[in-house]
Parts: sequence; structure tokens; C-alpha cells
Amino acid sequence: LDSTGFSLSIGSAPDEVADTSHSAFGDYLQSKFDLLDSEVGEAQMYENFKKYTSTGMFFLLPFVALILSLVFFRKKFYIENLLFAVHLQSALFLIGTFFGIIHLFFDSSWIIFIELLIFIGTSFIWIKNYYELTVWQTIGKQLLFYIAYFIIFIIYIISLIFFSIILL
Repeated sequence: LDSTGFSLSIGSAPDEVADTSHSAFGDYLQSKFDLLDSEVGEAQMYENFKKYTSTGMFFLLPFVALILSLVFFRKKFYIENLLFAVHLQSALFLIGTFFGIIHLFFDSSWIIFIELLIFIGTSFIWIKNYYELTVWQTIGKQLLFYIAYFIIFIIYIISLIFFSIILL
């Protein structure tokens, strides 16, 4: 027996080679993915996703404020951008709630389009007035903000899916 814990034998080959590529965490993940293949696991993952969405959006706010601080770096301090992000997120939730109620009565894809237009218009007016920008400055900086926010939001969704699976 050498210092690595493997036995060395000369002249004979072992019948099976032990698979040491598995780790405890890998086995744990595999058990969660196996559970996800069932209807119960899928329903539990969906419930976890819904349960942790609002908490995740709360943890997303400092990153949104950081994006605002980077895009509007000479206009406001970080804490002012954080408060603005809270207001912007609240407006998004209110608009989403209002259109969610409308969507209960009318099942159409144009409702989502109108909701998006109202949110973009509202955020455009808020950004223009709060940061005291011209129309073209607002369009350019809002576009930069939306691109960065989209990237952060994709990372957030992937993380939320991952934790929803881990917590099965």
C-alpha cells in the first residue's frame, strides 16, 4: 500500500477500476435531478421557484442600483440609485399586478405587450425627470440600463432555478 491509498500489484490487473469521479455533492445533485423527473418533484420545484421569486427580487435590488450607478455615474450617489431602484421595482410589481388581474379576464398576448409598453414609458419618464436628462440621453442610457439589467436578470433566473432544484 503506497501513500495514496491504492494497492499496487505486479503481474495481475484488477477486474474493476473504482470510479472516484463522483463526489458527495455530485451524488446529491443527481438525486435532485432524478426527483425532478417525477411529477411530484416538478411540482415542488415550481413551488420553490414561486416561493423564492420575491426574495430573489429583493436581493436583486443592490445589483440594479449598481447598474444605475454605473450608467448614471455623475448624477447620483449609490444610495439614491438604490432608492430609485426600489421605486422602479415597486412600479414594476404594481403594473404587473394590475395586468395580472386583467389577464385573468382576457387571455391574450397583446396584454403583455401593453404592459411592457407602459413599464418602458413609465421608466422613461421617471429616468428622464430624476436624472434630469434630455430625451436622447434618456433613450441611450435607458438602453444601456436595460441591456445590463437583462444580463443580471438572466443570471438571477438561472440562480433561482438552481436553488429551486437544490431545495427539493
